[in-house]
Amino acid sequence: MSLLSTVTSGVIKRPHYILVHGMPGIGKTVFASKAPSPIFLCAEKGTHHINVDRLELTSFDQFLTAVSELRNTENKYKTVVIDTVDHLEPLIFAEVCKEKDKKSIEDIGFAKGYIYALEYWNKLIAGLEALREEKDLNVILLAHTEVKAHNDPQLPEPFDRYIVKLHHKAANLLIDRVECVLFANYFAHLEEKNGKARAYSDGTRLMFTEHRPAWQAKNRFELPFKLPLDWEDFDNACRVQKSQSPETVKAKIDELIKEVKDATLKEKIIAKLKEAGDNAKVLVAIENRLKTIVAV
Repeated sequence: MSLLSTVTSGVIKRPHYILVHGMPGIGKTVFASKAPSPIFLCAEKGTHHINVDRLELTSFDQFLTAVSELRNTENKYKTVVIDTVDHLEPLIFAEVCKEKDKKSIEDIGFAKGYIYALEYWNKLIAGLEALREEKDLNVILLAHTEVKAHNDPQLPEPFDRYIVKLHHKAANLLIDRVECVLFANYFAHLEEKNGKARAYSDGTRLMFTEHRPAWQAKNRFELPFKLPLDWEDFDNACRVQKSQSPETVKAKIDELIKEVKDATLKEKIIAKLKEAGDNAKVLVAIENRLKTIVAV
């Protein structure tokens, strides 16, 4: 058979494969709990306040076993959630130390311990990706975030940015493999009063889908720049170009505009709507921004 005879074309529908990072308490776990029929593989006790199915695991081998059982048995689950990868990382370090007969990952010379750890990450990734391909499960990796200085070769000075709270080799591996990296944070803005700029937030929680100097993010679906921190909004945004016509989105926007009380703001939204025309991506961005405004 000719290799060219196996060429395929068109969009291939696949389960989600994402990494969500943000500060503790932002709502990452609640977000993942709204995915279809999830099971949480927990390296920390972060799901006790939510009614979800969970396995609280204390070793890396248990994680591999859980993934293997999900793969090889009939079960009800449609989503697997790792909560969180930064709490899983010490379990991987423990395996490396056991294998190399060391007390600490730092005791392995020339920082090779972190390279050895990638072998364990790859075992887990292979299992998770098999679940996605063979069992049609969504894969969600949750992570905490931290702020670190970043040196950009394009800029003269380093600057702080939010990054996934993992050793950089592991973080780069996971970021490369997933289809979306979503940065969860509170909506914040600056206001100037009496000559001083102050930061304010109304508590609105958002997901940022595109890379910026201030944070790590990416997506392969032309998602709006920001979305409400809500599974349904994320899932709908991923599907919009395949399943929602511009007319459908405009109809939703028309209903949301009715709930906007500020006349000036309403005029601006209508003007943006006219500019958008039939651009599905822009229309979804307007819809999601409206949802945030109406919810406040």
